[in-house]
Amino acid sequence: MKRFIFIIENTNTSYSAFAADTSIPVGTTGVNVRELRENMLHALNLWLAGEGLPTLTDKTSSPASNRSE
Repeated sequence: MKRFIFIIENTNTSYSAFAADTSIPVGTTGVNVRELRENMLHALNLWLAGEGLPTLTDKTSSPASNRSE
């Protein structure tokens, strides 16, 4: 199972995060840690989907099912 590591920084007004692996062009911000985590997952899933890879759920680090809704 692949792990994705993000660097998290606290700014004057919010939080920012970016993937530690420079081959993964994912970065985001959030006003608090909860929002940052949600935004990190969303941004990572957008990149994974664009690469044709399985996306992740917010509860686990395992691939989410590919349901059509």
